[in-house]
Amino acid sequence: MLVKKITVGFVVQTFDTERGQFVGQEFVAGDDVAYEDDKSEAVDNSLLETDGTEAYLPYDMVQPEPPRKCVRVEYDLDYDGGDYSKVGQFAYIPHEIIDQLPGTDPDTKLRTAFTVLVGDSRHIVHYTFDETFDQDGKEWKDEE
Repeated sequence: MLVKKITVGFVVQTFDTERGQFVGQEFVAGDDVAYEDDKSEAVDNSLLETDGTEAYLPYDMVQPEPPRKCVRVEYDLDYDGGDYSKVGQFAYIPHEIIDQLPGTDPDTKLRTAFTVLVGDSRHIVHYTFDETFDQDGKEWKDEE
């Protein structure tokens, strides 16, 4: 039998108005708890007991990924060099990953990061370090 534990509480979400996105959240559980079966009928919480204690599952929530400054890389898996007139796919490679790689040549470091995160760098059509974006493709705005 599947038993649902329904906990009344609230979620606190933090929104960054400069970035226009949520940057964190936490779940605050209350004391009001109900248990029901898969037919939404009330059941006793003793069904959740193991060794005399109630089973517990933490209230883990997936946190939004903080904004990361990225290089936008256009690529096409069918591209192998030469002229290109189509529009490919885009990958966003974080500057922090590029910067952590050994070496001094930024192009080589970007191609290495692309290979690790996306695939063979020979499929890269275009990129520039002059424009920056976040990992969701929004134009990066430095904080003032």
